[in-house]
Amino acid sequence: MQRMTLAFRNSSLFFFSVTLCLCGSNVFAQETVSFHREIRPILQQKCQGCHQPAKLKGDLLLTSYEGFVKGGASGGSFVAGKPEESTVVKHLKGADDHSLMPEGEAKLPDAQIALFETWIKQGAKDDTPEEFKRTLVTKEPPTYKKPAAVTAMAFSPDGTSLAVAGYREVLLHKPDGTGLQARLVGLSERIESIVFSPDGNTLLVAGGSAGRFGELQFWDWKKEKLARSVMPSFDTVYGAAFSEDGKRVGFGCADNSARIVDVNNGKQLLRVDHHLDWVFGTAITLNGKSIITASRDKTLKLCETDSGALIGALTTLDPTQPSTSFRCLVRRPKADQVLAGGEDGLPRLYTGAVAGGAGGSLVRTFEKIGGRIEALAFSADGKTIAAGGAGNSAKVYGTDDAKVIANLTLPCSVFALAFAPDGKHIAVAGLDGKVRLFTLPEGKMAREFVPVPLTGAPPKP
Repeated sequence: MQRMTLAFRNSSLFFFSVTLCLCGSNVFAQETVSFHREIRPILQQKCQGCHQPAKLKGDLLLTSYEGFVKGGASGGSFVAGKPEESTVVKHLKGADDHSLMPEGEAKLPDAQIALFETWIKQGAKDDTPEEFKRTLVTKEPPTYKKPAAVTAMAFSPDGTSLAVAGYREVLLHKPDGTGLQARLVGLSERIESIVFSPDGNTLLVAGGSAGRFGELQFWDWKKEKLARSVMPSFDTVYGAAFSEDGKRVGFGCADNSARIVDVNNGKQLLRVDHHLDWVFGTAITLNGKSIITASRDKTLKLCETDSGALIGALTTLDPTQPSTSFRCLVRRPKADQVLAGGEDGLPRLYTGAVAGGAGGSLVRTFEKIGGRIEALAFSADGKTIAAGGAGNSAKVYGTDDAKVIANLTLPCSVFALAFAPDGKHIAVAGLDGKVRLFTLPEGKMAREFVPVPLTGAPPKP
């Protein structure tokens, strides 16, 4: 026992001496903090909502390293090598009469603030790879040499505008396609959802830049002003939808989650992780107590909005029609029914919930379109639906009788559909970058136009 104890003590002394030597030789020196991997993601999620070209609060631009270096109205953001003298650190700590940032949120965790301090102390270097330097540093609209694929559209509830997705912007057109009204330029390169609030005052734009950030933009569209930008994730977001009272927004994410945020402050109210693949669609029930989610994992799920608890799944009730990988989901206006579609090209209408039951159920299945469903829409009165997708066609149906009202043939895949508020027209757009307006119920094309201004030529009416 004595020999073993002595050996242990000797080994402990050896370890202690080796530790001293290693520390003395700086082997355990602090690792270099990366701007690209550690600082930039915090700026994206916590700061860029207020400090981007469309909303340049305090004249501070935080969508690029160069903007961060330049600083804002109060001067440079940091002094390389001197974190104690750096404005950004003082704001993050709320020190020396500097207001606490991010504004209106809880103080960042000490570990994150320490990252900024260490990065600045180490020289505040930019290690962003060249392929990630495609960062928006201007609020000027993009230019187009050819039409851009249209991924989302919506008519304003008052019928005065048609909002069309472009590259990192939404273009507002006259509802009959005869003229461009305004261009709302934001941060997200790809736009996946355009939705007007129930009162028509707010335009919600959801999307992001793949592998970099997801974003929700809340626009006072009549004033062409970005009211709020929220970056809830590090990848593009999908299938955004307002609650009936307009106070909350649900959306899906590429991390297999669905979320709900507060419209007034952008704070996350709920996250549910019941899916095994990307969530492409969401809908909040009329009473606001449940959220329905559609996923690529071939399921539709119903969850409580206050707790996130899983209530159940929406089932097909038809063994001849197995579940499909879902691509989109929309709720019927003023009703707890949802329309879902995906890989098999079959639009399906479901009840959103069953009183006292475990989930919703299939109401009816509509005639198949030519390929995978990429877009679904309800008319304002809920009496008509439309489905379009990869089969170069779109169909318009009666919601309650499933009869085909019109077959719309197009020269490209369809990514976006929108009924005019009066139900007499439908806008259809997709891969070729053109918007086509069809009359209903005839299904006759009334106008075709390119929504983006092309370089060297004015936009065609």
